[in-house]
Amino acid sequence: MSFDPMAAAIDWLDAYRAGDIDAILKMYADDAVVHCGCGGTKTITGKDGLRAYWFDRLRKYPAFDLYNLQPTYVGT
Repeated sequence: MSFDPMAAAIDWLDAYRAGDIDAILKMYADDAVVHCGCGGTKTITGKDGLRAYWFDRLRKYPAFDLYNLQPTYVGT
């Protein structure tokens, strides 16, 4: 099975638009570590930490303006 980055992005966007934290969390490995520069530098670990992070992000930044994403290729 190959990885399709566009399909993964669409799945993530659908979950974000729906506010589906469980679907978002399923996209992370069990041992995921997220480094975020949002609101100051943060390191988020564990499912509980990720759940709290996404709960806060979805509340503060709903996906009203995320639509019609197009891939952009950068390179030579």
